Amino acid sequence: MAFSGFVVTFDFSKQRIEYPDLSWLIDIVEQHWVFWVFVACAISAFCVNLFLAVTSPSRLSLQSALNKQKAEIEAITDHVVFCVDGFIWEQAKRAGVSVTGASRISLYVHEPAESRFFCLVRKSYNTKLEKKGRTFFADDEGCLAKAWEQDWHFDNGFPDDDKANAEYQKSEYGISKGTFSQLTMPSKLIAVKKVVDRNDRPIALIVVESTKSNEFDENDLQCALTIAATDCAHLLTVWKDHLPTPSAAQDEGL
Repeated sequence: MAFSGFVVTFDFSKQRIEYPDLSWLIDIVEQHWVFWVFVACAISAFCVNLFLAVTSPSRLSLQSALNKQKAEIEAITDHVVFCVDGFIWEQAKRAGVSVTGASRISLYVHEPAESRFFCLVRKSYNTKLEKKGRTFFADDEGCLAKAWEQDWHFDNGFPDDDKANAEYQKSEYGISKGTFSQLTMPSKLIAVKKVVDRNDRPIALIVVESTKSNEFDENDLQCALTIAATDCAHLLTVWKDHLPTPSAAQDEGL
């Protein structure tokens, strides 16, 4: 608009003398219709911006919608964890986990891209045994690696003495003393069953541990966990997009 006002009021006589070859351009600029073209353009731009301002969501409304969606996703995730938690607890009872609080059952979900597991849920009659230590577990280390390769792993030969147990863990499973010291349970029996989806792709592990080496019969426990693994595979496949993975939490800065 400022430029159009300049065009209307400026005297181009001097420019005609200095630049005779450009007289045709000066004739065009001096026409008053040029001013109205600029006015029309300005009005059009104003109308377009006004339309966009009225019809487009405001930044505040977009943030509100985003927060609402995030809350809904979190609610779904909480529901999924609640259901998986209940499922694992039911499997613990079916497997014969003792009410004395000497054993626990855990579900480790695999992260293929990182070649590791994370413990999704853990249940025990002893709440101290439900405590989680490390966040991630390599899929080529420890008893988890054994079952990941062989489908099933059972071991009730752990020494009672802590020092001897540490040596046993190192020789049998490659567990360093540093990692051994981080274990939240001095297990004397461990049973691990691999969970595979309908395409026979391994996706998780169900782990039963006990502080008593004679707590479970291997055949009975294997039978119970095999049934549990089949049902667990269905749950994890259906809800895989809503599992609260530590990797996702780290991406969000949590």
